[in-house]
Amino acid sequence: MAVFQHVFNQDEIPLLFDAKQLASLLGVSESQARRIMARKDFKVTKISPRRYRIRREDFLEWLERQSW
Repeated sequence: MAVFQHVFNQDEIPLLFDAKQLASLLGVSESQARRIMARKDFKVTKISPRRYRIRREDFLEWLERQSW
């Protein structure tokens, strides 16, 4: 599990964002962000066959479930 280095202000997180933005939010590489997006417990929205986006609400719920 990644160690989160940021405190998130919900208003600063876009409503929809991609793997690059997820990587920036979590402080991980883009490839690690894509591995997180591939997890069954991580919700993504499929925009087209190769484009996925993350909803802010889904991300925050997932992040809360990762808490100890």
